[in-house]
Amino acid sequence: MQYITTVSSKGQIVIPKAIRDELELSPSALISISVIDGNIIAEPMTQSDTMFGSFKVKSPINKDKVKEIYKAAILTKTRISNDGV
Repeated sequence: MQYITTVSSKGQIVIPKAIRDELELSPSALISISVIDGNIIAEPMTQSDTMFGSFKVKSPINKDKVKEIYKAAILTKTRISNDGV
C-alpha cells in the first residue's frame, strides 16, 4: 500500500502508523536515509548496524560483509531450528 505524507518546515516527515506497526518501529528507532537514483530510501537500522565501527579489529571489514555474515548466521540458526536440532 502507498501512503502520502508531507515534509514539515523543519524537514521532518511522519511515517504512517501502519508502516511503523508493520516494521515494529519505536519512537527511538534509528532509520538510515539515502538517495538512490533520485529516490529517497528509508531503512530501519538493526542492532548490528548501530554497532558498526564500535570494535577494533586487526583487519577492517566493510559494512556489507558484516551484513552478509549476520544474514548467514540467521539462516544457519533458522535451518537448525527447522531441522529440530
